[in-house]
Amino acid sequence: MDNGLTGEISSFQLNIRPEDLTRSDPSRLTVQQTLGNSAFVDNFGPGLATIVISGHTGWRGTESADGVALFQQLQQFVYYQWHALRDQARAAGQDPNSVKLIFADALDGFASIVAPNQFILKRSRARPLLMMYQITLTVLASELDAALAGDSEDDFSQFDSLLSQDQSTLGLESLQGSYDLISGLSAGDLASGSLFDPLAQFLETAVTTLNTGIGVIKSTAGPLVGSAADLMGLVADVSRAGRNALYTLGAIANPSDYGSQAELMGAASAFDNAYCVVTNVFSGMKTNPDFTDVYGASSCSSTSGGSPISPLINENAFETITPEPTTLAAVTTDAQSALDTLKITDPATLPMDADDLAYMLSTAAAGISFP
Repeated sequence: MDNGLTGEISSFQLNIRPEDLTRSDPSRLTVQQTLGNSAFVDNFGPGLATIVISGHTGWRGTESADGVALFQQLQQFVYYQWHALRDQARAAGQDPNSVKLIFADALDGFASIVAPNQFILKRSRARPLLMMYQITLTVLASELDAALAGDSEDDFSQFDSLLSQDQSTLGLESLQGSYDLISGLSAGDLASGSLFDPLAQFLETAVTTLNTGIGVIKSTAGPLVGSAADLMGLVADVSRAGRNALYTLGAIANPSDYGSQAELMGAASAFDNAYCVVTNVFSGMKTNPDFTDVYGASSCSSTSGGSPISPLINENAFETITPEPTTLAAVTTDAQSALDTLKITDPATLPMDADDLAYMLSTAAAGISFP
C-alpha cells in the first residue's frame, strides 16, 4: 500500500497462500446483429481485469497473532485502510488516486495496482475454526512503471523493496527450513536393525546435497543453467526419494509408539517440501551449446549459400566449441537407478520390503559424490 500522503509504503503478506485465485481479463466488445444473418463487432479495446482470491488465515496463525487476528488485519489493510486513506487525501485537497493498493503475486508473476470491490467473510460448519475470506479486486493498472512514474524516486525505491521478496526469496527460505529440519534428524530415532546404517548414510548424503544446492542458489544471479540446473535435478531426486523412503519405513516398520511414527511423518514432510520447492521454484533451465561457428566448417557448405566460411574450418569444430563440462555433483548409474526406484515406489499400496529399502538407500548414498 502506497500511502500517497506521506509516501510511506506498507505491506501485508498472507501467512497462507490463497486456496483459489482467478484473474479475468475482459474485452470491451459489442456485437451488433444485422439483417441477412450476419453481425459486426465494435471493439473498444481491453477492459479492466478482475482478480478474485479466496482462502483463510489459519487457526493458530503465527507466533504474534492467531488466525482471527490475522483475518482482521487483512480486512483492515485491504479494505478499511484503502478507503480511509483516500478520504484523508480528498480532505487534504490531494488526489485520492495517489493512494495505491498493489497486489503482487510472485507465483504467477504479475503485480498490479488494484481497487477492492468486495471483501467477504465466509464461515462454514465444515470448517468452524477458520475465518475464510473472498476478495474481489479490480485491476486499475498492470504497467507499474508507468503507473508509478509520477511518484518520487524514494517512493519508487520503497516500492521495489516491497516486491523484493519474490518467489525465489520465499522459496529459498522454505528450502532452508526443510534443510534445517533434515540436518537435525537422527537415524537412531527413525530406524533400527538392518535399516539403521543405510538410513544414516542416506540422510548424510541428503544433507550434503541440499546444502550444496542452497549454496549454488545463493551464489547464482539469474536463472540456474548448465551444471547448476543439473544439481537442482539431483536435489529434487534425492528429496523425492527421501520422502518415499521414510513413508515406506513408516508403512513397514510398525513402530510401537506414536512418537516414532510422528517423527517419520515429519521427516517425510520435510523432504516433500524440499522436493516441491526445488521443482516449482529452482528447477533451472536446460541450455544447448552455441553451434553457430560450425556452419561453414565443412568442405563445401559455404558455397551452398547462407553461411560464410567458419573460423573453425581447420580445427576439430565440435571439440573447440563444446566447453569442458563442469560438474557440481557426480552420480553413478547404480545410484541414479536406486533414486529412480525410490522415486516411483508407492509407500501406501505397495511398499518395498525392508531388505530392498536398505539396499536402495545404501546404493543411492554410496553413488553420489561432490568433486
